[in-house]
Amino acid sequence: PKTSDSCCSSLVKFITEVSISNGAKETKEMNSVDYAEFARSILTNPKNRYYLIEPPEKASASRKQGMLIPLYDLPSMFDFVSLLRYFLLYLVAGPAPIPSDAESMREACVPETGKRRAGILLRLAWDLTLKSDVAQGRMRFFIHILTVPLLVWKLDEEALSFLLSPEETNSLIPPFISMILVFGEQYATNDQSLNTLLPSKDVPLELCPATNTQCLLANIVQIGRLCRQVNGSSSRALNFEWGCSYVDLLALLLDAIPIRTFSARETAVEWVSDGKGRLTPIVLSIVVLDQCKAMFVDSFVRSLVSCSTDAQSLGIDKTLQSKNDKDKQMEKELADEGGSSATNLAAKEARVDRNQSFWNSSRWARKMSK
Repeated sequence: PKTSDSCCSSLVKFITEVSISNGAKETKEMNSVDYAEFARSILTNPKNRYYLIEPPEKASASRKQGMLIPLYDLPSMFDFVSLLRYFLLYLVAGPAPIPSDAESMREACVPETGKRRAGILLRLAWDLTLKSDVAQGRMRFFIHILTVPLLVWKLDEEALSFLLSPEETNSLIPPFISMILVFGEQYATNDQSLNTLLPSKDVPLELCPATNTQCLLANIVQIGRLCRQVNGSSSRALNFEWGCSYVDLLALLLDAIPIRTFSARETAVEWVSDGKGRLTPIVLSIVVLDQCKAMFVDSFVRSLVSCSTDAQSLGIDKTLQSKNDKDKQMEKELADEGGSSATNLAAKEARVDRNQSFWNSSRWARKMSK
């Protein structure tokens, strides 16, 4: 009832577009309906059973696999987070959570129309979900949306900008950072493991060849590299408190992901048990693994270290100004050796080692050196 007419209108227009794009016929009633009034009737009457496309009993077996779930089967009448998750998993580039051509097509595997629709629904879901319970809403977004595989590819630029732009209603904290902060606060007081908190039943490994922790790490890394407050691109924009929370989350995920995630081999395999002692190998998605490995890209790590190093606090300038003759001699030696290869340096160290007192005082060592 508190939903504005503009939100209602946007919602129903979005539902209509998705319905038509998935094969549903646009009726005369839908052409002439007042979108705001129609949406308000849905939101205020829980007995209404509107589907995003035709009802299941009228759909063929092949259509049922790709159709949206009925609204009244969602956890609540309009669970926008679940609706958004389902759309991002199976409809925006469906029918699989990870498109079969993702490795070859990269970002182009998701159509631009799907990205725009996903962005509209994300902003709408964020606004409406956070009206009831802000902290719980952010926690649900973190758990259910940031675990969608290839999330950055499935959203348009406006949606990504929305996640990274400061919120005036939340102390100018971007939605992406606010989700990380809320998760850190709630996870610290929770006895459950990370794997039990994240959803997995709707995306089994046989259907989506990437674990929920891998998808979460990939999205955190990819969106984090775009976030000026934590990516180290600007020392003025870097927020050390948010950066610490971001790095803490990365450390938590590094401990939770499968050990094969950062394998040097071209492919990695995870084993799935059927509960009867039989294990089935699943080849993990290369594109998700590549997104996870982006956290170790030299430029990313270098910029983070550069911004996080406070020369004034460490007193670097003062230390460099107080160099003695020994320090200057070592600098000169390092400069001279800078052009030498590793092999030459190793040979030189070996010659120095053989001239030490051990080789001169030990009879066995003198015998070996002859």
